[in-house]
Amino acid sequence: MDLAKAAFSPWDDGGLVPPHVPDALQTESFRSAWRLVDERGRLPRSLEPDALGDPGDYQIVVAAFPGRKVSAAALPLSGRCA
Repeated sequence: MDLAKAAFSPWDDGGLVPPHVPDALQTESFRSAWRLVDERGRLPRSLEPDALGDPGDYQIVVAAFPGRKVSAAALPLSGRCA
């Protein structure tokens, strides 16, 4: 993530506010119909449906940290209004 472009995210946030991630330099999120990220924050290695995780309604959160480290998480949105 480029901090200079933080105000111009390429992702549609779907009206969701990214959660506060302590120590993150930048946090972005987008709405997804697929989990995309496993419990360990790993992205799929293929585009096959089984690799994308469970279908549903998720907020995918990506956070950049000092030292060029990036973390990702899939937050379920079930029960929230779209």
